[in-house]
Amino acid sequence: MILDELATYLATTGIGYTTVGGTTGDIFKGLAPHTPNSALMLFEYPGLPSYKAMQGGVGGAIAESPRVQIVCRGEPSDYDTPRTNAKSVHNKLDCLGQKTMTGIEYLWIEALGPPFLLDRDSNERVWIGCNYQVTKRSS
Repeated sequence: MILDELATYLATTGIGYTTVGGTTGDIFKGLAPHTPNSALMLFEYPGLPSYKAMQGGVGGAIAESPRVQIVCRGEPSDYDTPRTNAKSVHNKLDCLGQKTMTGIEYLWIEALGPPFLLDRDSNERVWIGCNYQVTKRSS
């Protein structure tokens, strides 16, 4: 699954987040837990149609084009740290091509724009997000 592969990849790239999920993690897939304050969160959302081979037929997709939003959240009223962390993620993913993650070949990952202020939650934690278009082999 794309969130598993990207979370595992990002945990190993030196961006400041290292542990996926659990009660002591700081990288979360498909959820935004109340704690910890400083967290990296990955969310899937609709992408583009799959790429089909010329032979056609049902289930004949050769590549998929999902989209992912990655959000960096920081300590209350700290704008700079999540902004810096989101830029680090952006530097690791934007224009990433030909990379195999957990046995799946990723052909291209591209940011749909620069990181941006997505929200401030009720605890004054800043959420900086960035959206990515992914092209990967069908799995």
